[in-house]
Amino acid sequence: MNDIGKKGVVIITGCSSGIGFETSLFFARNNFKTYATMRNLEKSPRLIDIAESENLSLEVLQLDVNDDNSIRNVIEHILFQEGGIDILVNNAGVGLVSSVQDTTLEETKEIFETNFFGVIRTTLPILEIMKRQKSGIIVNVTSVAGKVGGPLFSSYCSTKFALEGWTESLKFEIESLGIKAILIEPGFVKTDLLNSALMRKKRDKHSIAIEEMINGLQEKMKKGIEPIKVAEGIMHAVLTDSPDTRYVIGDDAISFIKMRQKLPDSEFEEYAKSEFKSTSGITNDS
Repeated sequence: MNDIGKKGVVIITGCSSGIGFETSLFFARNNFKTYATMRNLEKSPRLIDIAESENLSLEVLQLDVNDDNSIRNVIEHILFQEGGIDILVNNAGVGLVSSVQDTTLEETKEIFETNFFGVIRTTLPILEIMKRQKSGIIVNVTSVAGKVGGPLFSSYCSTKFALEGWTESLKFEIESLGIKAILIEPGFVKTDLLNSALMRKKRDKHSIAIEEMINGLQEKMKKGIEPIKVAEGIMHAVLTDSPDTRYVIGDDAISFIKMRQKLPDSEFEEYAKSEFKSTSGITNDS
């Protein structure tokens, strides 16, 4: 394996926009050999143009985290080119904004397939490479939603909670092999998550509340941190000799997690309700 201090080979999923887009450029600009992957290559021209204009060591590859053949093809290509993989950043994900009662089981399975099983599907073959190297870093981008539940995000939060637990268990198992596992937990980020979310808008008694919450969340995201801040957090984590298990990024995420740790459940729920009400503009009619 390349000494990370002397840069190395990194593969990042979900690079068509947002966190993945900025993280791939940030690593390439810091002299890492960067493989930026995305499911839909029609979204790649902007990233390719920037990489070419700056003469960056960045290559864009098609990768669908739900397709074993797609993952295998990318790994084989990188191994042929580089001989190894030093860092994996699992960033690809989808959103779902819906009340529990309006969400079908199939929709929940769909979001788990990408956000949770997609991470496992991508990680396992790369983990075998890192085991042979006796070194490597696996970075899983979760969210403050992996620590704190919220209305209309039951399925999304569940995938992130699951990924948190899976990564904790993985960390115990691979530390002795010279491999690190790191969680990145951003708060609200200025991304297209809501625009690309599998949003349900049933015309029933819940639709008005959902629309109000979506509008509120969009406003929150407009005020969120820039994706580059998450990229900087990821870089800091991988360059740290003994990284923490978790890196919370964004003042809102830090506040929420601190309150979750500090308050008993009943008091935290009241705190969270007030935050969500102020976010969405929903008022209590009782």
